[in-house]
Amino acid sequence: MSTQTSESARLPGIALDDTAREAARAALLSLLAEAPVHRIAMRDAARRAGVGLATLYKYFGGKEAMVTAVLGPDLERLVDRLGDASRNAVGVKARFRAVLEASFSFARDHEPAARAVLLNLPAGVWGDEESEWPARRRAVLAHIFKNGRHDGSVRSDVEPDALADLVFGAVDQTLERLLRTGGAVDPARLAASMFSTLWPAVSAD
Repeated sequence: MSTQTSESARLPGIALDDTAREAARAALLSLLAEAPVHRIAMRDAARRAGVGLATLYKYFGGKEAMVTAVLGPDLERLVDRLGDASRNAVGVKARFRAVLEASFSFARDHEPAARAVLLNLPAGVWGDEESEWPARRRAVLAHIFKNGRHDGSVRSDVEPDALADLVFGAVDQTLERLLRTGGAVDPARLAASMFSTLWPAVSAD
């Protein structure tokens, strides 16, 4: 930790109420959506958030902690949305397709978060702990595939977690391409196309 970081962390900073803290988070989210995180200076982040450097460290921590603090609420919403999509559909195929559509809908509705995660963060920012959002996202789809193994609709020679990783890898690659090229994110169309492509790889037939 640099001397500047140590000193900033020790300073008290000003107090932010919930509204001001969320406004700062939204500003930092827009910054993470614009540039690779390694290029962002903490002083620039503080200016974007409209707070002093000490206040930035007080509420968002250093750069690594800031990424988690800023993106955490949006990624919680993603996991919740996928879970709701899975619960509200009936049958393995319908639930699978619903999770695909919810994934694309979330990226459309939360584009800054999607851009930050898919375009501007280095690989390995999040570990593979069960509490981390990638593992929780995987668990939603893996649970559907486990049910499919029980009813015979999903192949049993590949673990459900591996199938879920295959699917979300394809989802993320598609979204990354669209975000880089400015392509439209049409959740229903994308989900239908991806379902047609991936179901044969998942299906027991």
